[in-house]
Amino acid sequence: MKFLKHPAEYISPELITNIKQYGAEAEQLQGLHPNQLKLIQQQGWFNLFVPTQHNGLGLSLPKALHVEEALAYADGSVG
Repeated sequence: MKFLKHPAEYISPELITNIKQYGAEAEQLQGLHPNQLKLIQQQGWFNLFVPTQHNGLGLSLPKALHVEEALAYADGSVG
């Protein structure tokens, strides 16, 4: 029997902690915290579907959804 992984297994614990630590401030800002945005840009998460030859991650739909789910697990607003 194949079990689904927990969302936290698709991105590193350090990244999850980083995203979570700015959640309350992001809520006050009513948008992403600048440090969350910087991390998203550094990880290339705005380019999940962009082909690698164009500097994207080139992920398939299932893999991209796992990343999105992990981001939502870390902070719903980021996901």
